[in-house]
Amino acid sequence: KERAREAARRACERDQVQFLDDTVALTKLRLRRGEAGGIVFYREFRFEFTSDGVYRYPGEVTMMGARVLRCSLAPYRTWQ
Repeated sequence: KERAREAARRACERDQVQFLDDTVALTKLRLRRGEAGGIVFYREFRFEFTSDGVYRYPGEVTMMGARVLRCSLAPYRTWQ
């Protein structure tokens, strides 16, 4: 969970948005075969962020074992 939280925080910093609540929530947990053929946990975490301080947007971190596979942010409104 800590690796997922750190990946979400870094993605928010990269896109210059605010990571909300400083936490991620586990939404999916499955067993899958890893690259070496062994069984590992496949996990999906959700988090929220804001670009303007008003609207909350969802983000997702996908992990296989201890490795972060993907971290994505939903489309969000930008203010210039």
